[in-house]
Amino acid sequence: MYLCHEFSNFKKEGDMPTRQRTFESFQGARFKVGLRSFLAQHDIVYQVPPRVWQDGFPIGNGQMGSLVYQPDGIEFGITKQDVWDRRISPRELLPHSEVVEDLKNKDKRLWEKLNKETAASQAPYPNPKPCGKLRIGIEKGADALPPEATICDAQQRLSLYDAVVTAEYETNVKRTRINSFICAHSNMMVIKCEDDWLSSYPGKLTQTIELHRWADPILGTEPTVGFDDKHFWIEYLFPDGFRYVMLATVDGLACEVQRKDRYTVSVTLNLDYSDGKPKQYMIFLTVVTSGEAEDPLQKAKESVDAACARGYQAIFSEHSKWWHDFWGKSFIELDDDFIENLWYFQLYQFASSSRGKIAPGLQGLWYLRDESGWHGDYHGDINMVMSYWPIFSSNHLELGEPYFETFYKMLPTVKRQTKEFYNIDGAKYPIATIIDSGREICTNYYRYIQCSSGFYAQLYWWGYLYSQDKKFLRERAYPVMKECAKFYQGYLSKDEQGKHYIYPSWSPEQGPLFSKNPTIDIALIKALLRGTIEASKILSVDQKERHGWQKILDNLPEYPVKDNMFLDSASVDTHIPLNHPSLLAPVFPAGEIGINSPQWSIAANTLSHIMDWAKRRPFVSEDGWNDSFTWPWLACVAARLGLGDRAKEFLYDLGVNQFLKPNGFFSLWACTMLSAEEKRREVIVDKGFGVWVSTAREGRERQPVFLESGSGFINAVDEMLLQSYDGVIRLFPAVPASWKMVRFAGLRAVGAFLVCSEFNQGEISYVSVGSLEGQRCRVVNPWPDQEIRVRDLTTKKEVKFEKQADKVIFDTSKGHFYVVERTMQPIESFPVKAITGEKRSKPREWFNHKGQAIYLGKPR
Repeated sequence: MYLCHEFSNFKKEGDMPTRQRTFESFQGARFKVGLRSFLAQHDIVYQVPPRVWQDGFPIGNGQMGSLVYQPDGIEFGITKQDVWDRRISPRELLPHSEVVEDLKNKDKRLWEKLNKETAASQAPYPNPKPCGKLRIGIEKGADALPPEATICDAQQRLSLYDAVVTAEYETNVKRTRINSFICAHSNMMVIKCEDDWLSSYPGKLTQTIELHRWADPILGTEPTVGFDDKHFWIEYLFPDGFRYVMLATVDGLACEVQRKDRYTVSVTLNLDYSDGKPKQYMIFLTVVTSGEAEDPLQKAKESVDAACARGYQAIFSEHSKWWHDFWGKSFIELDDDFIENLWYFQLYQFASSSRGKIAPGLQGLWYLRDESGWHGDYHGDINMVMSYWPIFSSNHLELGEPYFETFYKMLPTVKRQTKEFYNIDGAKYPIATIIDSGREICTNYYRYIQCSSGFYAQLYWWGYLYSQDKKFLRERAYPVMKECAKFYQGYLSKDEQGKHYIYPSWSPEQGPLFSKNPTIDIALIKALLRGTIEASKILSVDQKERHGWQKILDNLPEYPVKDNMFLDSASVDTHIPLNHPSLLAPVFPAGEIGINSPQWSIAANTLSHIMDWAKRRPFVSEDGWNDSFTWPWLACVAARLGLGDRAKEFLYDLGVNQFLKPNGFFSLWACTMLSAEEKRREVIVDKGFGVWVSTAREGRERQPVFLESGSGFINAVDEMLLQSYDGVIRLFPAVPASWKMVRFAGLRAVGAFLVCSEFNQGEISYVSVGSLEGQRCRVVNPWPDQEIRVRDLTTKKEVKFEKQADKVIFDTSKGHFYVVERTMQPIESFPVKAITGEKRSKPREWFNHKGQAIYLGKPR
């Protein structure tokens, strides 16, 4: 495992058990945090239960997941990253040489040829598959009013600190609490069911637990059910020979197991309350695939038996410790509770989605239908990489392991496919591919979106920049970066003036087919070549190749500009309708343009007009962009340009107002609340995907999700607080005017630095920097008109520093913490603040410009 060789950036007070700990003190911070109570204020609270899985609460360990909801009883929709229908239909793709020849000859039959690729590549089409559902029914009694008819209260809570979902319901007879989590260290879902309150009812009740998997018509095969004296299970064999077993056991009460129907196995618990004692039992459930064990059924039995032997408390202690350590890696506090709450939830759900060796697809673990949108694949034009943008600055590089391993393992296939199709060395990563593959499953002109290799390779370079891990650079990052650079080197052409250009290409989903020099292509190629050249120097390899890459970099074209705004490509001479904000890629993620850049005004002017060019506009009189990735991307761009108020507008007016679901996820499509008359007037159905817009509160709850929205949200907030993309640390570069008090600890900067600072009423109090790898540190001076100093908090000594323009520069030692401070106001002059919170008892709400409440949580 790479990228995890760091010291802890927080200290626990005392050596007390987890449950008794009070505060964590972050090194270099003048505050300490009671993380348990602080995060309890950000729990997701439903005062009425979620009724559909799209509205459910997520639990997961990155490889196995579940959505918890209450349609009629408590249901758990189970998913696992490696459960896929991997079948890819045979397809013949038009050779690149023929495409180039047809373009040269202006052969109009080219489009007909490309479209035949799509017609010829129908089912089977690969897709992730849900494993099935576990249902805990409401208790029934033979001699009383049916308890399910007497439910007077049902609630649900997601505890972020412990990563536990608690579902509760109360009948005339008793109140039941069901706690559930998926163990952080193993693919084991653990459920504890217990009576929280019991009446004097002296009779007997029965409770049914069902394990169910419906027949998948796309697979064309059916699941089988089975049980023995201790276990019950579903087994599903796919057409390609892959199979999985979902198996569970009940511990703590006697039960009877039977096959209910061909797709369901049922467990009946007999609850005898004649003794007047409350009841408690546990369910242990796992999923094992044929990729993990030759005999998945036997392995599943062994796993749940071991879990039973360990017991609920031991597993929970191990699980909760992992999450408590996770939350101790980084911390933010804003005087904007709504944004702060969402930052922690999005970090939670992504940590629940991405760990281990397999990267999540578009929906991650949070989809329960047999056929998911866009087949749940790996999208190379923005979606996949956006999902991983925030792992660097939020100091959770460990969450990147699935990405780095998945796409590195694809490299041989990608290289072979690139040679076969383009007759070029190197790696052109697919626009769409799947688990364990690397094959391009996209067809027609979509294959000519050429920015994918730039996108994929960039995160490998970021992985090195933020970790300074040379082993990772040598063994994972550089091999991918080099092969992607070789592809562009072979694909680019040169004009009469000696300038390189890229053609044929296509700016993702917009502009002419085909395009010359899409702005996004040029931006990402520049970023890739700069990184690859620097990486080759660090590793002392490929000097000859480096010279060639530098020549290309020196002769790439300028970005096309008109009216002091970027154009989408060199093939257009005006501002065209946009499906993606790709023309802002030079700002983010390419990192060429920032606050002090010469082209800042062009970028800022482009951003100020971009909503006018939105093709996927969902509403007539309200700005919007009807997809899952544009609004967070625009928020990141605004923050990178130092436009804090604009970034906040994107987060609230688009993100929260149009996409936030009550369970904390962001929806795939835009949402609003309209009357019938307003709907007919406001929703744009004939273009912009308006047919999928939700116009009622219930529709918002039922919207599906893509992972990238939440990750983009985290990254935008991080960019508002800390930037270091060019190796210079900037504190609070895009704080909105309404944020008066902001603090953070443990955010990570380029150079492998952990940064801590506080911002109060427009003034930065201090800057603490922890050096993980002993690199030279560069910080924008927060107090240019005051005398400053730099101290090593580890040795208690002052450190020599340089001033260059607006920067403070000093050498560091590995494992030491430093403070940049005003000489007359040292860090010790700020009192240590204890930060806590009150456990949330009701949903949060935010009111939009119409006065409509948007909820995080669900009220009665």
